[in-house]
Amino acid sequence: MSLSLSLLFYIKKSKADTIGKANIYIRITYNGKRAECNLHRKVFIKDWDAKTQKVNGKSDEAQLKNSEISRAREKIYTLQ
Repeated sequence: MSLSLSLLFYIKKSKADTIGKANIYIRITYNGKRAECNLHRKVFIKDWDAKTQKVNGKSDEAQLKNSEISRAREKIYTLQ
């Protein structure tokens, strides 16, 4: 039996705050069942790259958010 796991990191633009920051969410799909979770990290909408599922830029804040996303991805894959 083959198990299927996929992860998607995204932001909800419609729920952005007044300064243009939106929360980063993760969608976990495991064998066709979905679960969503808020990472409780905010990013400017203009800085989010949906294709790479990361924050654009080389600032300390962008690097920190990208490392947190990578850490979350690693933790979930190790649980599999």
